[in-house]
Amino acid sequence: MVALGGCAPITAGSNAAPLPTSYRIFDVSAEQYVSLARLAEDMEGVDALFFGEFHDDQAVHGAQQELLEVLAAGDREVVLGLEMFERDVQPMLDRYLRGESGEADFLRDSRPWPNYRTDYRPLVELVRVKGWSVLATNLPQGLATAIARGGLAALESVPAAERLQAASRIECPQDDYWVRFVEAITGGAEGAAHAGAQASDPMMRRVFEAQCVRDETMAEAVAPIMDSEPLLFHVNGSFHTDHFLGIVPRLLRRQPDAVVRVIATVQLPELVNPDLTEHQDKADYLILTLEPPEG
Repeated sequence: MVALGGCAPITAGSNAAPLPTSYRIFDVSAEQYVSLARLAEDMEGVDALFFGEFHDDQAVHGAQQELLEVLAAGDREVVLGLEMFERDVQPMLDRYLRGESGEADFLRDSRPWPNYRTDYRPLVELVRVKGWSVLATNLPQGLATAIARGGLAALESVPAAERLQAASRIECPQDDYWVRFVEAITGGAEGAAHAGAQASDPMMRRVFEAQCVRDETMAEAVAPIMDSEPLLFHVNGSFHTDHFLGIVPRLLRRQPDAVVRVIATVQLPELVNPDLTEHQDKADYLILTLEPPEG
């Protein structure tokens, strides 16, 4: 089950851990700050941990690496899942992990993100040294673009081999995720009312369908791990798992008994004594970092 945490206002209390220079971790259900070591201990009995990041937040990338290092020091195997690699490059990734190709060839063929070397390579290399697996989970961008232009029907006209790179089962209801998606895209503050007005916009609907297929594809890619012993450590943009939406219900539809935990990134003006009330429903754990300076 996914823990949503309590409804009481959350502020820093006397149980707060020493303040790191770049981030803090807040356990929503326990209503206290915790260390990376404590978070890792909490993963006993958990099948999947989704680490929702802001892609350009260096403090978050540092925390990811540190947490994976703590988990790697334990006895349990970890499977690393990355939104940053698209599903069709899995063979290239596997060859590199097995030592059958060099890093230059791997990077040439796998379309890595521009910040791969600084932000995701440390994760991949740690897992490679351990002899563990890395999953390329995301929908190929070409398919996402086709859906954004032509809707879900676009999947019916792609070659069969290409269609296999997207999830076989796709659901895209106009639910709470739709409301939050419209707010994020338009900057609207009217919530459900604004989302209702956008429901008749074909372009908005198609872009949302592409978002849903991304989430369905990532859920399908990681679902088999739930039937084995390793912990899935999945790194994705925070929006894909914030409020236990996006990937999370789609994974639980495929694996109803999976035990899932979610980390959400929250950027704040200060980390000493922040009011976290408005963020308490985002995740099981909040990783707090400083807002980037203006300008």
